[in-house]
Amino acid sequence: TTSLKNLFREAYGKPVASYMKDVRMAKAAELLKDTLLDAGEIADSIGYANHSKFSAAFREYSGMLPGEYRKAHVG
Repeated sequence: TTSLKNLFREAYGKPVASYMKDVRMAKAAELLKDTLLDAGEIADSIGYANHSKFSAAFREYSGMLPGEYRKAHVG
């Protein structure tokens, strides 16, 4: 498994867990822009049982809380 992890990091420039977090946050950003789902529903849909942790992770990813992100990106 160490070799696979090292190959993944070489190919994608980050560890598997970081890559997956970025994929999940990108999906959350898309859902915030393109749907009327609330942040809790989006958190559930991308695998976050704890909505507070989702909000914190999303803020780390985007620099904004989910509600702020939606207001900034929905016209």
